[in-house]
Amino acid sequence: MRYEESGVGVDRRQYYSASRGPFQDAPNLLTFYGGAGRGAVLDEIVARRRDTNATVHVYGERGSGLTYLSLVLGDRLKRACNVIRHERRVPSRAMLLRHLLIELCPAEADLIGAAADDVDATTLSLATRRIMAQLMRVPPGGKPYLLTVDWTEAPDAASLALLDELAGVRRADHPAMHVVLFRRVETALAHKSGGYDHDGRSLDGIHWLRRLTLNEVGEYLRHRMMLFDFSRRDMFSREMSYFVTDRTEGVIGAIDALVRQAFALASLEDNDRPSMAHLLAAGFPARSVETPEAPFLVRHRRAFVALLGIGVVASGAALVLLLG
Repeated sequence: MRYEESGVGVDRRQYYSASRGPFQDAPNLLTFYGGAGRGAVLDEIVARRRDTNATVHVYGERGSGLTYLSLVLGDRLKRACNVIRHERRVPSRAMLLRHLLIELCPAEADLIGAAADDVDATTLSLATRRIMAQLMRVPPGGKPYLLTVDWTEAPDAASLALLDELAGVRRADHPAMHVVLFRRVETALAHKSGGYDHDGRSLDGIHWLRRLTLNEVGEYLRHRMMLFDFSRRDMFSREMSYFVTDRTEGVIGAIDALVRQAFALASLEDNDRPSMAHLLAAGFPARSVETPEAPFLVRHRRAFVALLGIGVVASGAALVLLLG
């Protein structure tokens, strides 16, 4: 397609291309969306950080914004707390202890080196005691610690017990370490884990990042576009918002992926704003590739070989009879 000088300028096209533009994967803390209860959950965690002696749980399905919220929480409390962020796909008590030893007890080189998934219980117990003792000392700047744990898979009982043990340490009548666990779970499991108000705030110590409603999807699209380009804040009509909601079911990660694809399709046509047609094209399900059927002889090669062998044997027997 020939590029027209009257189209989008080169200096502007770079912001609407597939590699750079709105709704990208890289988290930008300035684009945090506080709707759908996200802001309420964040405010409650911050407000109650000095009143709880247990791990704070934040549940959400894949694409709900758990990692993003954990980054925003750490950024919000970075002046009031010494922030430690632990992120792993597979939860591991040993790896968590090793990370905490590096952060809190860097001089324990031998103990840090010994901490591994296959380490013995004695070493794990020693590492836990060293960390607990360090938490009772005056922390850097006199600020308590904030530990945000982002685990993709379900943690075992030992890992959860360690988090509660860390959260229960108190120094000067206040928690020495505020522990927040961000955990990906199935939607049904999350709703069975406790009670929530409409904003997803906990009724029993667990928070839930719910999906966006139709109105919230439109608000989210306007929010992201307003921060990216104020003059295009109303780019998405209600019909477009309805289509995005229908295709993504209100999951933020799916919304970002769909709109990114629509922007990429629009950029191929030298357009700086996606239309409903681009959203439709981006929202089409992937075409299944049918595997061509193998030839008849290939599919029945065993039977063919068996028949061929029987034929050879029968021919040999008939030849013997004729010659005899």
